Order: sequence, then structure tokens, then C-alpha cells
Amino acid sequence: MVLNASDALYTYWPTLAHVNVVLNTRSGKTVEQVKLAERLVAADLPFVTITNEPESPVAQMATHVVWTNTRKDDLVSINIVTAMMTTALLLVAEIVGETEALQPALAAVGDTMDETVARATARADELAEPFAPIRPVYLLHRGLSKGAAYCGRLVLEEVARTPGVTLEVGEFRQGPVEVVDDRFGAVVFVPDGEVGDLTRTFIRSVRSGEGHVLAVGFEADVQTLGEDAGVFSIPSVPTILRPVFEVVPTQLLAYKLAEYQGYEPGTVRYLPKVITSETAIPNLTP
Repeated sequence: MVLNASDALYTYWPTLAHVNVVLNTRSGKTVEQVKLAERLVAADLPFVTITNEPESPVAQMATHVVWTNTRKDDLVSINIVTAMMTTALLLVAEIVGETEALQPALAAVGDTMDETVARATARADELAEPFAPIRPVYLLHRGLSKGAAYCGRLVLEEVARTPGVTLEVGEFRQGPVEVVDDRFGAVVFVPDGEVGDLTRTFIRSVRSGEGHVLAVGFEADVQTLGEDAGVFSIPSVPTILRPVFEVVPTQLLAYKLAEYQGYEPGTVRYLPKVITSETAIPNLTP
């Protein structure tokens, strides 16, 4: 179960006594994360934190600390969030006993990522131009691709100031499907197997309704969709690592949408380095 720290603190607190808690926090200083960590300690509940600041207040309170040791950027949505997602996935791999089997892929992940970023960069305008008039951009996922969808939404909102809507494909097919027309645009993450077949059929339906789709997935899972401008294939990597690569075209999409609107990628209006208040919008006084 993935929860915002504020929801965990105020709404779902009773459930935390019965689960393993992993707290993701870039700075280890954000107000909700600090309050949640304090409450966990007071209740004598152990927790793991994944953070880029191992000396931070949250890290000091955590039972165990996993340091991402990521190069810092001006935003949270590129290096830091991708690193925290990767770390969380590797933690899952360790829990289910797959770490050793992942070693060859992990050894090659740097080169594999370089190649993926280079391809996405070369095609950035081609991928982004159909989305220039689209607002919001939907990010539709199944399974592990939820991580890529949530990271993609954040980068669209932080970098391009374009609202993102994240939904599971099956959920979207209920009421939300009514929004599909020539003003609709979505990044759809295509899994393999039976649900991949279902997702490809869904994409064809959206396109028949004049909606625009960027389909992202393994080459074998997206090549039959045609329309090269609406397809981006990721390398053949172990399934547990696929969200790390799936988010790349969305990052380039956000970069280009920012440029098209005259925004300098990497700059923010309201977002401070650390959010220390639970009220109002930071740097925007009523």
C-alpha cells in the first residue's frame, strides 16, 4: 500500500501498527514526514526510511536508513524521486529473494539507462508535440508501472506545470473514459502477458475516439501498435526494474512541454527546498 505521509499520519494511522513501514523522504525534513516519524517512534513502531540525507531528522529517528546517495538537482522529480523509486524496488527484490538474480541487469543499468535517455532525447519533440495542447495529461498504468506513472505525474507538474492524472487502466475504463476526445492525451504503460493484450485493445479504442496516446513498454508489447510517434519502447530488463526506464520518456515529455510554454526547466514558483508548513501553498501568501 502506497500512502502520502499526511494520510498515513492523520487517516490511516491505526493500520501502521500492522504493516512494515517504509518512509520515503528526499530531505528528511518535510513536516509531515517528520511528524509521522515522531509518532512512529513514540508508538515504538520500527520503520525504514529511504532518503538522500542520512543525517536528517527523519533518518536519525529511523530504525534503518537506506541512503540513496543521489546527485542533487533543483527539483525532486528527476534524480531524487527516480532514485527513491529504484531503491524501493530493490528493497522489494531483496524481500522476495530476487536480488542475486538481478545482479547482471543491475551491473548494466548505467549503460542501459544512457541508451534509453539518448533515444528519448533524440525523439523528444516528436513525442511531445502532440501533447502541446493537452491539459491535463493522463498517466494510465497496470501493475508495477504505477511507480512510473506517479513519478511521471510529478515531473509533468513540477517541470512543465502541466496537471497530471494518474489512474489504473481498469479504473479509467469506468466513468473517466467519457473524457476521451480529440482534446485527450495519455501516456499509457503497456505490460506484458494477458493484461498487455487488454491494454493494447484499450489504446486502440482511445485512438479511435481521436484521443492521443504515447504507449510505453517493452518493444514486443508496443510494436504492434504502429504510429511510431505514439510509441516508445524500453529495453528488455527484469520486470521489477521496468518502472525505472518507463518514466524516461515522460521526463523528456515534461522538459519539452516546459520549453513550449516558455518555462525554464528546473525552476519553480512556489516549491521550497523543504516544505515546513502543513498549511497553504508554500511561497504563495493569500
